[in-house]
Amino acid sequence: LPPPGSNPRQIAAWWGSLSDQQKKKLIEKYPEIIGNLDGVDIKTRDEVNRSLVDGMLAEARDRERQTHDDLVHLGMTSHSYANRYSKALDDVEDLEVLKDFIDHHRGQKLLVCDRSGERLKVAIGIGDFNQAQHIGVFVPGKGTTVRGSLLDCVTKSEGLITAAQGLRKSSYATVAWLGYDAPLSIPNVANTHRANAGADRLVNFLEGLRVIPRESQEKLHLTLLGHSYGSTTSGIAASHVSPNVVDDLVLFGSPGSGVQLGAEYRVPEGHRWVSAVPYHGDIVQGIGTDINFGRNPTEMRAFRHISGDATEGETYRTFTHPFGNHSTYLEDKTKTQKNMAEIVAGLEPS
Repeated sequence: LPPPGSNPRQIAAWWGSLSDQQKKKLIEKYPEIIGNLDGVDIKTRDEVNRSLVDGMLAEARDRERQTHDDLVHLGMTSHSYANRYSKALDDVEDLEVLKDFIDHHRGQKLLVCDRSGERLKVAIGIGDFNQAQHIGVFVPGKGTTVRGSLLDCVTKSEGLITAAQGLRKSSYATVAWLGYDAPLSIPNVANTHRANAGADRLVNFLEGLRVIPRESQEKLHLTLLGHSYGSTTSGIAASHVSPNVVDDLVLFGSPGSGVQLGAEYRVPEGHRWVSAVPYHGDIVQGIGTDINFGRNPTEMRAFRHISGDATEGETYRTFTHPFGNHSTYLEDKTKTQKNMAEIVAGLEPS
């Protein structure tokens, strides 16, 4: 294996130098590592990660049964065991949802399948990454779990491809990146600990996409799109990523940009975008403290404003509700989705 701390470019060079037999032996010995190693090719990561799911699910079910038996033995009086049992049930449900998804979506790519940390983390790739000239990476926010969010995130990522294809004939791929432990509770969403940890993982993932071999000789155009708490995670990542990796950055429904100055971003000037539906329908915008979450992107000169019109969205609410339209941005037929699809396609938003 490459030394700890190797960057995706080094990992891609190392992986490319190995023979097929060497790769096979490494996959057999270290599948959990190879399947999640940024810099390894898309096909290998998908195949290896898919092969892990059945075993991970069987282990999760064993842990759930054992924890249940321990609770029964203790007479259901232990608070810590009750929390462990709840977590064990969540693990089982996450993996059952993932297994059902990959069993019914053979053409999509399981690019991350990682059980380290608080909960299962995955990334689903949609499209032909070998030929794609434009790739969009969508990072969701608070409350994101595999069991509760995977299908919605994939649907929105697919919608970006469909909308982009209607605007410009080209080859597209997107990623629904549920690759970090997004906060689930109010105390956890009130700080950026998970955003900072997620940004580190996201930086490696983005740099891995940039360096893996592709059949297309066209220059890759890579767009990072972050929603809600995921926008702060994305903003921090965009300030840490290597230059010339992210071509466009889109933050929407953002509590904070992750930075104090636009110059901190390693994204070309004029290619940083912000979308905000009317404030009375999404009070998350700018709600984070500047010192922790970074400045409100809607108030920063570093950002160009795109449409905040999501009125055509299926769940858009016309009456006042403080969070009612926070999740409408990427719904089909909205102007917000159209503008983001234009950015993914490398076009000037109309």
